Amino acid sequence: MFPYDYGSEAPETLGTVYVVDDDDAVRDSLKWLLEASDYRVELYDSGESFIAKYDPKAIAVLVLDVRMPGMSGLEVQEHLLARKAELPIIFITGHGDVSMAVNALKRGAVDFIEKPFEQAALKQLVERMLREARERHMEKERRSLNEALLAKLTPREQQVLERIIHGRLNKQIADDLGISIKTVEAHRASIMDKTNSGTVADLMRVVMGTKLLH
Repeated sequence: MFPYDYGSEAPETLGTVYVVDDDDAVRDSLKWLLEASDYRVELYDSGESFIAKYDPKAIAVLVLDVRMPGMSGLEVQEHLLARKAELPIIFITGHGDVSMAVNALKRGAVDFIEKPFEQAALKQLVERMLREARERHMEKERRSLNEALLAKLTPREQQVLERIIHGRLNKQIADDLGISIKTVEAHRASIMDKTNSGTVADLMRVVMGTKLLH
């Protein structure tokens, strides 16, 4: 089975909406609704076809049917969880599937909406989830950039940085490491240069933007 890919010319900055549902009418309805708001929409008629094409780097949200032949929506969710994918999921449920959707929410799905769904409500939910996905993507990019800056530091500079973070003065750092104050000052200057920091406050923002203090 192959994905139905529509709207490839829509602005990429808005993000992608993946729609996975075995019902042709539901897919077509969602395509019309979401492309009217200039989203890029990719339609898939099975969980298997979606998994085969899913791009974990995309800024996206997944609109996913709970019950489908072959791989169910819950199994798709399990697969994504195993891959540590940060893809927001909105489940579409039919009559009698609400308890399944609630269980999916407990495992990290964002929300669910019942068929026949209100188009305005689904559209608002998709917009909110894509906005959050974009914010998470930007935060991840910032973290990666800051981690790359800190990776430039030598082991000794990392030792000095750890002490700067904890408010140690140059003399204290020198005593801690058994080096001269002038050497500490040289290391501090190098740290500031490598992290593009003009002030200690700038340096702390770089550090706080990584997993170092998390």
